[in-house]
Amino acid sequence: MAEAAITAVINKTVEIAGNLVTETGSRIYHLQENVSWIERQMRSLRSYLKDAESKKANSHEVANLIITIRDLAQDVEDILDTYLAEIESHNTKGRFQFLKCASSALCYGVKANNFALEIEKIKKRAAELEVSRVNCGIEVDANAGAGTDADLWHSRKLFLRAPHESKIFGRERILEKQEVEMLREDKGSIIISVVGPAGVGKTTVAKRSYRKVKNEFEVSAIVYVSQEPRLGELLLDIAKQVGLSEDKMKENLEYNLYLLLQEKRYVILLDDIWDVKTWDSLRYIFPSNSENGSRIIVTSRYVDVGRYISGEGSLIQLNLLDKDEGTELFFDLILPTSEESLPPAVKDIGEKIVERCGGLPLAIVVAVGLLRARERSKHAWSQVLQSMSKGSENDCSKILALSYLDLPRVKTSLPLRWNVPRRSLCIQVAEDNNFFCTLGNLGSVGFASIVRRVTSNSCGSSEHASRYIRTPKKTHALLFFGEDNKELFRFMKRNTTDLTFLPILIIENEGEGIHLPSEITNLSGLSYLRLRGTFRAIPSGIGRLKSLVTLEITVSVKFGALVPTSILRMKYLKHLVLRSFRIDHLGVYLKRRSCPMDRVKVALQNLETLEFNNVDWYLTPSSFKKLSNLRKLCIFSADRQTFEILSDTTPLLQKLEDLKMQHYNFGTAHMPRLDLSRYQYMVKLHIWFDTGISITSTILFPPNLVKITLEAIGILGDPMQSLKRLAKLEIIKLKHCTVRNLDFSGEHSFPQLQ
Repeated sequence: MAEAAITAVINKTVEIAGNLVTETGSRIYHLQENVSWIERQMRSLRSYLKDAESKKANSHEVANLIITIRDLAQDVEDILDTYLAEIESHNTKGRFQFLKCASSALCYGVKANNFALEIEKIKKRAAELEVSRVNCGIEVDANAGAGTDADLWHSRKLFLRAPHESKIFGRERILEKQEVEMLREDKGSIIISVVGPAGVGKTTVAKRSYRKVKNEFEVSAIVYVSQEPRLGELLLDIAKQVGLSEDKMKENLEYNLYLLLQEKRYVILLDDIWDVKTWDSLRYIFPSNSENGSRIIVTSRYVDVGRYISGEGSLIQLNLLDKDEGTELFFDLILPTSEESLPPAVKDIGEKIVERCGGLPLAIVVAVGLLRARERSKHAWSQVLQSMSKGSENDCSKILALSYLDLPRVKTSLPLRWNVPRRSLCIQVAEDNNFFCTLGNLGSVGFASIVRRVTSNSCGSSEHASRYIRTPKKTHALLFFGEDNKELFRFMKRNTTDLTFLPILIIENEGEGIHLPSEITNLSGLSYLRLRGTFRAIPSGIGRLKSLVTLEITVSVKFGALVPTSILRMKYLKHLVLRSFRIDHLGVYLKRRSCPMDRVKVALQNLETLEFNNVDWYLTPSSFKKLSNLRKLCIFSADRQTFEILSDTTPLLQKLEDLKMQHYNFGTAHMPRLDLSRYQYMVKLHIWFDTGISITSTILFPPNLVKITLEAIGILGDPMQSLKRLAKLEIIKLKHCTVRNLDFSGEHSFPQLQ
């Protein structure tokens, strides 16, 4: 976690230094010096972090040092996000031209001075860290790499208490042995240790046994200890679960908990103990002379730790799954019903993925999760296999990391977020798993600690934001859902200054049409903005958000919110989605079908994704010329001119990779020809023609097409006569089409079809 924070700061300083390299002046010089110092200091901290990590198990001082390093790096990141963004915000007439204006220069000077003061505080803390490093005997590694180890176990606490049971393969005998051990007629206390490498299934086995027997005991508790346990919180958690009264929790917690457990027959699961010192700190609350048949289950990745806690007789060591067990688990998860099957080529890749998981059940589960987000094709599954380098075998943390950092998955399932900071990728996962509603039910301590670095949202309650976001300046994302956003909008008004550099904002309104707060236009650090639902108007100042990378506006057709024309001139925007909207001054910027042709004044030269859905308006040729970097285009209600533009002998969108088109019924006799044969980079094509056409005579396909979807088409003739000549075609989808003949036969036909 500390290394991840340090690397994030280093990457940010490199980017900032690149932006400042062409600037001149004394103020800029001092700014450059401070930024350079931050980068050097972060690299210095990272150079001895590896040695510190190896020694923290035997030293609380070293463990505390690592925590201090992490906090320092996170505070530096917050300072960079706040002050440098404020300084940059004064640049309204070009790079640092505001220095020519006395009033702006004064404002800049104040901000720069505040930034320098904050850096001086950081320097003092860094000096104290250096003294601590020397005292702890931490060695500097001059060849420290740039890799990071993310905290991949943050969800363990939720997993422990989740009501569902994970599948277990190859552990049946171990489960039987453990249950017999726990229920045997022995009045003395018994401790059982389940040990094995990360991802081997220790927690799953221990939790299954705990769930089966806990009703045989008077009280029970299940807690996650972790590598850096907070003993006070652990004891409080156990006390709450076993029923210790609140008044006894407030004073002499350890003693009162000991007395309660001495009287009760209990079973307690302590998950993921890393070292013997942690156990020695916990053991004194468990009566050693109890004669009521209590049981303790411990999991640890270290055999020596498990042996120290329970002794050799009650030690259960989990081994890796063999090839047959791993394969059975994989295909049972990927094919939940017996009726489903996989193409032979895809199945072969699946077996290779199982081998790459090295017999680790958790790695197999994660790999299955990655594959479920993809199509069952040779091409898609091969991407996952390639991502799982051979060095990842038996290394669960690296395989787990693919679920967060695997870019092929992001491009497949989150096409609008290619260039958004990685922390924002949690949004889709969070929504899919109702993550935020879960957080809303946690206690204030757990939720507040998560909010500081990740996200906050309404969870259907207007009190959550003001209750938990005690430091709005450090909030990275706000997500508003539900029907009542009034209180949350008031929260934005009250904290406008602190939220100025918020990176991510999502507002989904399901109630009556609302006017969005004008404060949105002051969020100069916003990089991702999504508006869905019923809105009466969109603030015109959105076009001034220079940091915005992704903008999605999807509004109810009932209201058809007025979208400001300024969004068509956001030259830094990379991903734009507009659905069911009306644009201000349409006669100038877009063409109404019943009006004479007007040129579209568009300045979106960096745009890579455009989804444009409106039946009354369409883009004109001049606009396509200004979209030279477009990779993905979804255009609905395409007219004849759109066909002509795309079919030009010199494609205007030469970098186009993904095209989705829908059009009104031209009628078979008036169907224009669509020539895409010159689009060398196009690999995906989705066409919705609400008419009958001859594929052979109407469409010329891109030569390197990998996937094609034909929807709502009455196909005249056999479309396979054209498609079978596409050497790289892997996937064909026909949705709501009518066709009389499909002939897949012939030599060299569909060599890659999955």
